Order: sequence, then C-alpha cells, then structure tokens
Amino acid sequence: MGAISVDRKRISAVEREAQGENQARQEGWRTEYITVDDLPDDLRALSQGLDRLRAIRSKALTASKSLRGTVKGKALVAQRLARTQSRYRETNIQLGAMDIQSNVKAYNQMAEQNNVLVAEANKLQSRSEKLEGTARRMEREIAAYSQELTLYEGQFHPVNATYGDEVEDEVSRVWLKRTEEQLAAFQNDFLRMEIPVAQFRGSTTVDVEINDGASAPFVIDTGATLVTLTETLARKLQIPYDPESRVSLTLADGSVTEGYPVVLRSVVVSDARAEGVQAVVLTHAPAEGVQGLLGMTFLREFVMSFDANGNHLMLRKLKSR
Repeated sequence: MGAISVDRKRISAVEREAQGENQARQEGWRTEYITVDDLPDDLRALSQGLDRLRAIRSKALTASKSLRGTVKGKALVAQRLARTQSRYRETNIQLGAMDIQSNVKAYNQMAEQNNVLVAEANKLQSRSEKLEGTARRMEREIAAYSQELTLYEGQFHPVNATYGDEVEDEVSRVWLKRTEEQLAAFQNDFLRMEIPVAQFRGSTTVDVEINDGASAPFVIDTGATLVTLTETLARKLQIPYDPESRVSLTLADGSVTEGYPVVLRSVVVSDARAEGVQAVVLTHAPAEGVQGLLGMTFLREFVMSFDANGNHLMLRKLKSR
C-alpha cells in the first residue's frame, strides 16, 4: 500500500508540474503572438492604428527608393526639352525669313524639321509631366508617413503613460513595450535637421552651397517650382549652361524673367544635402541682395516645417536604404 501511495503522489506532482508548464507555455504563446482581440479596447484601437502606420511606412520606404531616380530623370528630360524648344524657335525664325517662292524644296525641308521638333517637344513634355506626377505621388507618400508617425505618437504616448510601469495584464505590458520599441525604430527611419534662418526684407533666407562651393543667401520659396540662382553666382561657381537653351519664368511678384536650365551637382543647406537638382540660372536677380531662390526641386526631398518662432527651418528626410 505504501508503494502505491508514493506512486500516486509522484503522479500528482508530475501532473501539477505538467499543468504549470502548459500554463506557462500558453501564457508565452499569448505574449508572443498577441492579436487585437487579446487587448483592451483602448489598446485595440492603437493596435489597429499601428497596422495602418506600418502599411503607410511600407509605401513610403518604397517611394523613397525610387524618388531620387525619378527626380533626376525629370531634370534630364527638362534639359532636353529646353534644347528642343530653343532649336524650334531658331528654325521657326529662319522659316519665317525664307521666301517660299525662291526655294520651295529648302522651305519644305525646314518646315519638316520644325514638325519633327514640335513632335519631339510634345513627347518630352508628356514624359516630363508623367515623371512630375510620379514624383509628386512619391512625395505625398513620404510626407504621409512622417505626418502619420507624428499623429500616432501623439495618441500612443499619453495612453502608455496612463498605464505606467505597473501593468497587471502581461499581454498589455508586452504590447506596450513592443510598440514603444517599434516607434523608436520608426523614428530612426528619418534624418532630422534644424537649420537657422534669417529675415531679409520680409523674406526668409538661408545660406546655400551650390556644387560644394562658397555659400550664398537664398530666399526659401515654396512657391518656386525650381531652385534658381543668378548668372553672377553661376559664373563665380563656374557652373556651365547652354546660352541657346533659354526659358521664360514667371516670378512670385508676377514679373517675367529669362534663364537657362541646368542640373546642379549638389545643393547643401547646413546638414541637408540633395544631388542632381534641377535649377535655372536667371539673367536677373530675383531681388536685390539675394543670389537665388531655394525652390521645390530641393525642398521636395524633405518634409519641411518651421519652428514655432520661425527662427529655424525643420527638415525631415527618410534615410537612404
């Protein structure tokens, strides 16, 4: 009887030990594979928001990989378009000066050449617009990630603070810790730059380096499609441009000026750098004492804002991967 009693005790102990191990295993599974149904209502809403943030992040990272090539491609197309339009204007002038009666064959050849240039310009214009649309979509996806991340952090951190360090529910504790770590990793997706700015005659200016040369004051102009620089600065920095590829530009004040399209090797503002930047060399300065406009062909590579006092330009950019 004694031997049987001992065996039963051992069996009971083993059964209790197995039950404990099984409970621990189940608890481990619960914390390892947390689903939205395992969470209380307030964390459940945050979990759904986190899923949305991950999807937006995925799109933004994909867009970031392609954006630089798209922008460079558009800059090259713009140069070709400017050259084609310049050649068209030249041949059109020549065509207008010809006497069709004296040399019909030459006139027809010139007219045919004009038609080819028009077709080529239309093709390049269409390509440029398509690349611009693609670039804008990518920029929106990157900006959406930055904005959604900021919004989500504003929702998560107050809830996390209300739970504090002592969370009775192990699943909630683990989820909050994992989410906090993931948000820190998401923040690390971005480079952040805080750049001091100055005020000049009602405009916000910042020092800009072109092609790693000397810096010069530029007006920050989100209404300017392109970065522009004066002809004087271009000569100083030995930036080559084609005098035959002249284009007309309308400035913010409504005045019209002329310039020459170029692609800048680099544009640097403090720690912010962009390469292969489409720009225009202006025949006249946009304003006295200003060497250029810091337009969207640079600013579009960043998520941009100003601090509360307007003393700093805040730039955020997805890191290259």
